[in-house]
Amino acid sequence: MCTVSYISVCVCVFVCVCAVVCGESYASFNTFQKSLIFANGTRVMRGVDWNYANQDGGWGTQGTVVFDPRSYPRTGWLQVKWDNNHTNAYRVGYQSKYDICRTTPLPWYNQYAVSELAQMFIANTSVFRGRDWKWKNQDGNSTGVIAFNMSLVNNPGWLHVTFLGQDNSYRQGAENAYDLFRTCDVVLKRPCLASPTPPTQPPTQATTQPPTPRP
Repeated sequence: MCTVSYISVCVCVFVCVCAVVCGESYASFNTFQKSLIFANGTRVMRGVDWNYANQDGGWGTQGTVVFDPRSYPRTGWLQVKWDNNHTNAYRVGYQSKYDICRTTPLPWYNQYAVSELAQMFIANTSVFRGRDWKWKNQDGNSTGVIAFNMSLVNNPGWLHVTFLGQDNSYRQGAENAYDLFRTCDVVLKRPCLASPTPPTQPPTQATTQPPTPRP
């Protein structure tokens, strides 16, 4: 009885620690988002559904994604090379299982004031849909570029973003919602700016009221 109880406690602790370290519910993201979240080069560790013994080298060790969900031939899988040089494929969505998690949690921007977000989400920053996104396929499942931060024209918490040549406004603090991730916050070794010289003036299409996003 003691052994069973001890094992049960260990399993519970392992799951709780993984949940805290990973801090994510990856099931809420679509294939495109997962391809950014687990892009090639992303550092990962074992997650809550891990069942491969010490293939990774043991608890707390890390590995690197070498084939992400978009390029790996099996849907819902990716390939990881661990620091012990062992390489294998692991589930990131297949049968609703997630064998691995990022070593760095995805950002959640509500810890910042709107004025701080205005400094982080500057013009020409590369972004993609975030956790509060509700605008269907308006982004074309691709990254976009901030044209102008609407906080600078008295619309705190809104960003003017270009996706596939189409401009629209999205919440980044307004309504306590965050429609976008900065690509550089999610994908390792990727620059924040799409251009080295962000413009200092708003684009001509920027207005004092955020346009209604097109469904």
